[in-house]
Amino acid sequence: VWTATGRRFGALPPGTCAQKEAVLANVLPCYRATRALNRLRRPADRTYLLLAEEARYYVDGESYGDWFWKYSYAWLAENSDSTESMVRQFRRAGFRYVLVNHERAASASSVFFAGFAASAFTRPSVELPGGHLLFSDGRYSVFRLD
Repeated sequence: VWTATGRRFGALPPGTCAQKEAVLANVLPCYRATRALNRLRRPADRTYLLLAEEARYYVDGESYGDWFWKYSYAWLAENSDSTESMVRQFRRAGFRYVLVNHERAASASSVFFAGFAASAFTRPSVELPGGHLLFSDGRYSVFRLD
């Protein structure tokens, strides 16, 4: 166990919940954002993971957002031509929260509308119309949709 854990994460296997939280926060860049989201969301809330598929395993409840399957990035791109229309699309589909990986969103901005590269989805300092920033560490952000 130590060899696999040590090689993969560079840490001893955690023995308590607090140790597990500390290890995950240190080795998984998305974990702090998912932990913040999980503290805020209610059981019935849906979350869209915008270019943050790796967070799916740590988000409590129902989450979507991937290159394939239901509510794919193609679904989002086909129905959105601005930040505002993207937020409306999320809300129409029943999403209450969006967790975004800013670096990956910036590198994939050509998939979405023309102004996507300058939006709150790629730049943590930009305000999201129709949403409130709840958490950001500069790499990941969590928005609550109004």
